[in-house]
Order: sequence, then C-alpha cells, then structure tokens
Amino acid sequence: MFYGEFAKNIESEKNNFTFKLIYAIGIIFVVAGHCKNGGISIFYEWFPIYSFHLALFMFSSGYFYKEKSEENILGYIGKKIKRLVIPLYVWNIIYGFFVQFTRIKGFAIGENLNIYNIVISPWTHGQVFEYNLCLWYVATLFLVEVFNIFFRVLLKKVHLKNEYIVFCIYLVLGMIGMYSVSLNYIKGAWLILNRFLYFLPFYGFGILYKRKLEKYDTAKNLFYFATIITIQLIIIIINKKSIVFTVCWLNDMKYPFYFPILIGFTGIAFWFRICKILTPALKDSKTINIIANNTYAIMTHQFIGFFTVKYIFGELSKVSTYFKGFDWYRFKTDIWYYFIPQQINQWLIIYLMAGIFIPILISYILKKLKSFFI
Repeated sequence: MFYGEFAKNIESEKNNFTFKLIYAIGIIFVVAGHCKNGGISIFYEWFPIYSFHLALFMFSSGYFYKEKSEENILGYIGKKIKRLVIPLYVWNIIYGFFVQFTRIKGFAIGENLNIYNIVISPWTHGQVFEYNLCLWYVATLFLVEVFNIFFRVLLKKVHLKNEYIVFCIYLVLGMIGMYSVSLNYIKGAWLILNRFLYFLPFYGFGILYKRKLEKYDTAKNLFYFATIITIQLIIIIINKKSIVFTVCWLNDMKYPFYFPILIGFTGIAFWFRICKILTPALKDSKTINIIANNTYAIMTHQFIGFFTVKYIFGELSKVSTYFKGFDWYRFKTDIWYYFIPQQINQWLIIYLMAGIFIPILISYILKKLKSFFI
C-alpha cells in the first residue's frame, strides 16, 4: 500500500529492458534537477532536464497502456487508485506530520497540517509540505490515465477508435493548454488543467508508438541523432534563450506556445534512442533494475535524502573548517538550500546519490517490515 509502481507494467514484459533504463535515467534526471544538476552534466546544454524528463515518464506510461483495460474501466481505475492515489495520500499525511514535528526543532519548511492540505492540496497544489513536493506528478498522471480510458471508450462507441486520430486530438488539447499558459492562465484550476493538458500528447504518443510506429523505428543512429540535434539547434536559435520549461508551475513560458511540447518530444526522441543503444550493455544491471523498480519511492523521498546530506554537512561544520560556512538558518527555512563545501560543485553528486539511494533504503526497510508483520 505504501508505494505505487511507475514501472509496474514492465514486469509483465520482461524482455523490454529499454524501458527499465528509461525509468532509471528519467528518475535520475528528476533528482538531479532538484539538486542543481547533481554535479554532473549530460547534454544539459542541448536537452535541459526540465524540458523533457517528466514527459519521458508520461511517454513510458502510455507505452504500457493495455487496450484490454477498457473491458473493465472500474477495475482499471481501482488499480490506479491503489498504485498511485492511496500511496500519494499516505505519504502526504506522513510528511504533514513530519513538517509539524520539525517545527519543534526550529524548522519553518512546509505548511500547516489541516484537512485542506491533506485531502485537496495534492490535486490543486501538490507541494504544501515540500518534502514530498514531487508527488504533484502522481496526481496528474492519475488524471491523464483516467481521462485516457474514458475518452477511448467514448471514441470506440462512435467508431472513431483510430490511434492517429486519438494522438492528434491529444496533441491539439496539449497545444490549447500551452496557449492558455502563454496567456498566463497558470493559477488555481488553470494550473491543474494545463499540467494535465501538457502531458496528454506524450501519453498518447507512447500508445501510438507501441501500436503503430515502433516497427518503423529503424533509422541508423547517425542519421537519427543528426536529425534530432538539427531540430534542437533550430529551436535554440529561434528562441535565443534557455529552452527550459517547468511544467510544475508553468511560469517560465518564454517562447512560442508550441515549443514546450516540441522540446518535450525532442528530449524523448534523443534519450529513448540512447537507452535503446545502451540496453544490450546494461540489461543485466542490478543497479538499473533497483532504481527503475523504486521510481515512486525516489519521487517521494528524494528530499529526505538531500535533508540527510545537509544535516551531516552541518554537523561536520562544527568540527572541521573544511565545511565552514554552513548556514543553519537557511537549512531550517529553505528546502532549496544546498551547502556545497568549498564551493566545489562536484560535491553535489553526494546529494544526487543520497536522493536516489536513501529512498531505496526506505522502501527496502518498509517492505521488510511489511513481510514481517503480514
């Protein structure tokens, strides 16, 4: 009950190691994006993390959508509630209490524990308790998946069940969402709606790729990458600025309204092919499998990993001049404060590793406790 499974469907397609790698790389990018790139740079100048990483997750979720789910809509939604929504609420409550406890220790991060913040805010805001701020994506994924199955059943009844038509509709809806963002409709209900609309084309493309396009994905790597890089270069030249787009708050639209979706697709195309190339070498990697199988846990607890590193650095600052300059006030008031010893950015990789493996450790401990008591 404690964890949903973003990568759950991969288990039923055991030979599809490429998507294991996609989930692993995707969650590493998510964590890196939350700790100043994690001390590493992997094509960030061409494909900024925030421009595609969650779109990559949504594409992967669409890829594993099964048409037979439409035979039992309530059963499908029930499974999604069990895997996504219930863990979302459980951890929202737990982190709500964690925030109240830390206030006793002088922290001022997160909002009050109340009915609205427990029940409603995961859908309208998603970040009131801050330590679990990534779970807004889980709520949005659930909305996309529920809309998708109802919409497909509706189209089937009017005999318009065509994957290309469905994708085109999703693409148009996504463009409408981004156009409204360009008009600064990003507050309240608009935030929920436009997050949802942004992701629809990527989810739909995952389904379209699986059912119609995958068999044609045979272009030679040199031609493939040359094409993607050329498109991305044109986008960068046209924009003349950073091509980052943060779907969480939708507040950094600096270019034509269709660019966020376009750069999402180029990022997916680039990293999907990278993963296909790497699959033969990494398909037996236990580390990749562990990371891919714990994406929900990492999404939930990465900031506890960061918190742990900061606390250790703070304690070390009391006994070693190498760690001098640690700001205890900022540590207790600003979740985005990252102490970097001696201003050596490579230290950030410690945050990245902690943001990945401490959540995995938490997941492992909880599973052991569950097996012991049940």
